[in-house]
Order: sequence, then structure tokens, then C-alpha cells
Amino acid sequence: MLEPEESEAKSLLEKVDANPKRMGRRLIEELELMEKSYRSQRQVTVGPRVLASLDDARDEAKGLGDEYGTPEHVLIAISGTTRGYAGRLLRDAGATPDKLR
Repeated sequence: MLEPEESEAKSLLEKVDANPKRMGRRLIEELELMEKSYRSQRQVTVGPRVLASLDDARDEAKGLGDEYGTPEHVLIAISGTTRGYAGRLLRDAGATPDKLR
């Protein structure tokens, strides 16, 4: 979501003065701290926090009058979570739900 040069998510983060490249580097650094057994799994599973964030993104889309959820809605939802690294990373960069809306 943060890498494509012309992504809506990247543009949204830049509008609130968050630095997507710096955030991406911090996320990679955090992922590299994980045990190798977690990083090398071939089968990806989705945990309850991810499912909750996707549900929140759907609700955010509906609340904004959008028919479908987008990466931007996911960013808003994750920025509002109080648990987990991604939400903290977004908020530390100044990307709060209110600013992202």
C-alpha cells in the first residue's frame, strides 16, 4: 500500500504530513524483529485483529457514504486501533482517523 508511487493511500498519508517511506522502513524493521518461524510460514493466516480492522474499514466506508471499502478506509480503521504496531505507527506519524478522513 505504501510503495506504489501513485497510490491513494500514499497520497492520503502525505496530505497529513506522514512520511510513507519512513513508515515503511519502520514497519520492515519491526517485522524483522519477529521470530523467523513467523516470517517464513508459507500459509498466511488472518488473526482476529486483522479481521476487526477489516470490519472497521467496512463500517468506515459505509459511514463515509462509500459502497466499497478501499485501502484508504483500511488506513483510517487501523489508525484508530489502540492495539498493535501498525496503529501506533500511523498515529506516531500524525495519521489519526480524524486527519485521514
